[in-house]
Amino acid sequence: MSNRDQPDIVQLSDEEREILDYMMAQENAGTTIAIWSGDTPAPLSFSQQRIWFIQMLDPDSAAYVIPLAYRISGETDESALTRALQAVVLRHDSLRTRYVEQEGKPVQIPEPQAEVLLPVTDISTLTAEQSAERVKQTLRAESRHPFDLTRGPLLRASLLRLGNAERVLILGLHHIAADAGSIAILMRELMVLYRAFARSEASPLAPLPIQYPDYAAWQRERLDTEKVKRLLSYWRRQLEGVQTLELATDRPRPAMLTHAGGLQSIRFSAGVNERVRRLATQDRATPFMVMCAVLSILLARRSGQREVVVGFPIANRSLPELEPLIGLFVNMLVLRVDLSGDPDFHQLLARVRATVMDAFAHQELPFERLVEELKPERDESRNPLFQVTFVLHDLPTGTATQESPAFVKLPRETVSTHFDLEFELFASTQDLALALTYNTDLFDA
Repeated sequence: MSNRDQPDIVQLSDEEREILDYMMAQENAGTTIAIWSGDTPAPLSFSQQRIWFIQMLDPDSAAYVIPLAYRISGETDESALTRALQAVVLRHDSLRTRYVEQEGKPVQIPEPQAEVLLPVTDISTLTAEQSAERVKQTLRAESRHPFDLTRGPLLRASLLRLGNAERVLILGLHHIAADAGSIAILMRELMVLYRAFARSEASPLAPLPIQYPDYAAWQRERLDTEKVKRLLSYWRRQLEGVQTLELATDRPRPAMLTHAGGLQSIRFSAGVNERVRRLATQDRATPFMVMCAVLSILLARRSGQREVVVGFPIANRSLPELEPLIGLFVNMLVLRVDLSGDPDFHQLLARVRATVMDAFAHQELPFERLVEELKPERDESRNPLFQVTFVLHDLPTGTATQESPAFVKLPRETVSTHFDLEFELFASTQDLALALTYNTDLFDA
């Protein structure tokens, strides 16, 4: 899977992506990730360390549990599915890793073996309505079940049998072990392995060149060089004097936010997506940049401020050997949008485009390293640097596979958020939809 196929975000045009790919290739020319020696445990990546620290403050929290549910339609070999899950866990160190503290520092220790069970619950005697409610209850229970990071594996699974040709697979992962791109890899490998095992064939997947602990150690060493000084210099200039976004809320901001979230969804009328894409082409921008400019105007109006700061995630898999790995790679970039001087929309879009391109050109600095350097005032009621995130998902337009059984992802049943507001746009060539996650400590529906 190439970097362009990563499902986290598609924000740039092909031409812009080619330019940045070339820049990154020049920057990483001759770069390879060495396999970490087994003499000592590998350190955590910067993203992992942030999550580990937060989890250690509240070990019983399920805020970083990723609950997933997939409806499986078609005759299913449950034994082959169990073997496939086990094979995925054995294939990726990140799913078998324990996180412990040694000499005052967290380290990661992949276990050579880890058993993943697939308990099956038969609910085929229930009515359709009862079955649907049971699925929701099971998914909610999974979302509230914390992981113990000192023990692996960090993947849980269960199966609900609705009938002879209908099942629901419930999965739970910890975010320290996976991101959105990883989930796509996990499901793709799971289906490939399942179909091979169901036909009594061997795994067709090629061996992985490296594992996540190798990447974590490489990242630490790489960002302990002059390169990090150049990246920090850019971000210090970019974010100097940055303002906190002050949105009107329905309730006073508590001293410490919980992760309780609500969800609102909107499907835009036909033709909106086409007009967005046409405007993007006209201004040599992308749909992401157009919608980011629109969001900036909205936030400026709601806050009364002439600059807004928005965070947006990137896949952060800049080397080929990272593309097939399950792990926490996603990085957050900070977009500071200047609305001063009463610009018209085209002028604002030009500003957004330039800022986004600059951010991508300096994307390798981990967000956690940036926060560590800038040292914003510690505030348990806010995320550092930004409180609003934005992401545009380009949905695939190809036809779905007809192989049986078919795996179809089910909607989320519970919602959590680490920010005040999270804007997610889902775009295909025909449709445009918005999912807005909001912190229920602050906002009503």
